[in-house]
Amino acid sequence: MINILKKIGKFFISKPFLIGLAVFFLILLCVLFWVYSPLIAFNDIHIFGNAFLRGFIIFAVWFALFLIFALKKVKDLFVFFTNENKQKLKIIKNEAKD
Repeated sequence: MINILKKIGKFFISKPFLIGLAVFFLILLCVLFWVYSPLIAFNDIHIFGNAFLRGFIIFAVWFALFLIFALKKVKDLFVFFTNENKQKLKIIKNEAKD
């Protein structure tokens, strides 16, 4: 019984589950914003009454998150290629071939 609970606990703290949970909550937040944002008014001015504006804000949030995570991976890729240890390893391999 304890082993089953440990496996369930490991599943709930696993990276794929947490990423899926974050995406689910982000989608839920976008849907709630789409539905309830027209009700927000400042001095009888409904800022989010236009559907195009709401769609653009949701698109901007998703695009910003995409850029943040994509640029992080690109930065990690550049760091990998410019790593001194990798260059030293290349030199050692070239010397071993000769």
